[in-house]
Amino acid sequence: MIVIYGASGHTGSLIAEALFEQKLEFAMAGRDLSKLKAAAGDKCQDLRCAQASDHQGLVAIFEDADVVVNCAGPFGLIGEAVVRAALEADSHYIDTTGEQDFVRSIYEQFESAARAANRVIVNACAFEVALGDWAANAAWAALDVPVADSISISYAVDNMQPTKGTQLSILDAMGKPGYRWEDDRWIPVSPGAQRIEVNYPEPFGPRVALSFPSPEVITVPRHAPAKRVQTFMSLGQDNPFTRAASMMAPVLAPVLTPLLGSLLRTSLGAIAESTIRAAEGKRPDQGNVARFAIVAEARAGSNVARCAVAGEDIYRVSASIACLAAERLQNEGELGGVLAPSELFPSILALEEIAGQHGLFIELPVRVERSNLS
Repeated sequence: MIVIYGASGHTGSLIAEALFEQKLEFAMAGRDLSKLKAAAGDKCQDLRCAQASDHQGLVAIFEDADVVVNCAGPFGLIGEAVVRAALEADSHYIDTTGEQDFVRSIYEQFESAARAANRVIVNACAFEVALGDWAANAAWAALDVPVADSISISYAVDNMQPTKGTQLSILDAMGKPGYRWEDDRWIPVSPGAQRIEVNYPEPFGPRVALSFPSPEVITVPRHAPAKRVQTFMSLGQDNPFTRAASMMAPVLAPVLTPLLGSLLRTSLGAIAESTIRAAEGKRPDQGNVARFAIVAEARAGSNVARCAVAGEDIYRVSASIACLAAERLQNEGELGGVLAPSELFPSILALEEIAGQHGLFIELPVRVERSNLS
């Protein structure tokens, strides 16, 4: 049995749709029964309701679950409660978070408990992080070195239409310090404080990307040893405006990030959150879906290996990744602990599986001498 918590949201509904098509047994769970009924339609009759603050209620709705799939955010606010309840219910746990701070917290708090219980926790089984984690592992493996000098994972997304849950997660993350991995520890770095040039797959092409707090900084060092791991996000198409913004960001970010964090802790933050929650929830326009590209580069000395992934419809891709992970864990009895996506699946096989389902472009890594790069 797979139990989807947050099943009335957009990603949760897509996961339910995919599990229904695969004829896998699942239940739809959440905090609002009327929303669950509307989302379930004729796909699911097993609907379960519990508030994230009701620990025993969560344990009760998870008690027959082999795997709990959590899609309810912001994860930084309610995710830990769902993880704790899943472990007490003797269930594996996966989620679709993209929140770096939350992923770090779960690794630090639950690794020992999950390993002792012989249960698996895998955060970030979604478009953001799982694809980047797999691409980083593949690039590192192509270098064929024990420890890379650096691994970077860079994102570009056009036509993003964030759902209400995504907006709340972004709001919760704004103003928090991000991190990079350097010399075996996490180093704070303000979003936008560093910049690189990235040649993304077409139709994106060359763009400037700024430091961005994505959870690969937490997951990648577990399976791809590197002296430095950092994540980046493109500002948009390469033009004078984005280049000027990218030049200003490293100067302004160290000042603006703590200021924004302070503002969000005042009544302004509460107003912003209530405004998002009160807004009518809209599904992304399926005729106008977001396009994305992810580039992972691993470097060691004069060698560089690159793995890239590109495609569209980030929410359906996320749903497929979550389903793949849930199906993998249903009969899992040997693994335990908090795992990265690349510790659950061989990276290239996972990339090829998701690419085959969604027609994604994959550029598999080949080690190249830096002097030979154009």
